[in-house]
Amino acid sequence: MNKKGAITLFSLLILLTILILPVFRKTEPMVITAMLTPVYADISESHHTIYDPSNWNVVTAVRLELYVTVSYTGYAQSWSASGSATWQIQSSSGAVYSATMPLSGSGSSAPPNGQAFVVLSATVYADTIESLGNLLYYPSGYYYLYVRLDTFTFTINFIDGPKSKSPSTLPTANWQFYYNNPYYG
Repeated sequence: MNKKGAITLFSLLILLTILILPVFRKTEPMVITAMLTPVYADISESHHTIYDPSNWNVVTAVRLELYVTVSYTGYAQSWSASGSATWQIQSSSGAVYSATMPLSGSGSSAPPNGQAFVVLSATVYADTIESLGNLLYYPSGYYYLYVRLDTFTFTINFIDGPKSKSPSTLPTANWQFYYNNPYYG
């Protein structure tokens, strides 16, 4: 290869590096949503004391799902998510129970680009809700299960290194339930 050809090839490589490398790590604003969904009992399950007032079905558990939508350009290899959330059981007069818990999730492939997907799913069972809130000492009535995301970081691992992002708005989710206390009063 002559000197002029070597310079042209070198210039082309520099231009490609300038144009391509920054693209590998580009992400757009992220959207995160949280959803609480009741899981209903089937006929064979034992009776619980928590009901969904929208249809009066017996509830055996409540599932929390966090959905993330992130848009990016480049070659993503994997992803991870971390943060913390505050869980509360609330009555009409305030919080009956409150705890902050860590969150984490990961995937060994590229996250869907521009599409919402579940980064974390957690299930809390009805008997846990009853015991955590000490609901045995409260009258039958309407209560809320409330979840607030306190912190959240989503990381995409690109071929040239990780890129982390936190949403500008952190979501909350709540679900109203009816608690029937056969022992109160």
